[in-house]
Amino acid sequence: MQARPEHGAGIHEVICRANGFPIGTRGCASEAEVAQMLRRFPEGQFVVVTDTPGGERVIGVALAMRTDYPPSARPLSWSAMIGDLTLPNHDPEGRWLYGVDKAVHPEFQGRGVASALYKAQFALVEALGLEGMYAGGMLKGYGRYRDVMSVREYAAKVIAGEIFDPTVSVQMKRGFKPCGVIEDYAWDSDADHAGMLIVWRPERAARAAHPAPQGLPAAGPQPSARL
Repeated sequence: MQARPEHGAGIHEVICRANGFPIGTRGCASEAEVAQMLRRFPEGQFVVVTDTPGGERVIGVALAMRTDYPPSARPLSWSAMIGDLTLPNHDPEGRWLYGVDKAVHPEFQGRGVASALYKAQFALVEALGLEGMYAGGMLKGYGRYRDVMSVREYAAKVIAGEIFDPTVSVQMKRGFKPCGVIEDYAWDSDADHAGMLIVWRPERAARAAHPAPQGLPAAGPQPSARL
């Protein structure tokens, strides 16, 4: 469902819990930041809720903005893409949906919450007639291999299906195409701060698009915060 201002506190809590941060951590969208996101692009912010005796409880969240900066251009860091968590870089006429953040409360992971959020975003791309959606998927499993291979070697093995990455491998199963490593994409020590550029196109756009380049193109993004 589309997020509403009253979901702000729940959105903040879910993002904090999913990342193992205490409530109130800066960089996890606050109530005020969510309110500004909803003013800029209300149809792009989604939540999954469950009913409790006290009312609705947010258990999953997907935040996004529109951009005209295509995934084929030089990759940017997370913070360079969004500006800040009020989404000042949102372009109401942008042809791409950019994934800002996605989180599922740990108590509800593995129950189809993330699938529902992806379906909502894909449906939005279709409804708005956009070219597609892209994001930076954090290479969360790299920490286990840091001592034996580079992040690019790890990413290549994830793409080849030789290593399962808890974030990017799942995103690939959702239909995202891995298009290259973005070093220093966002602050995440587990991923060595590296993300995978992932792109999803609706079938109509995929048929019309030129084939994407293969391999792991080099990227030189600006330093960033976190995704």
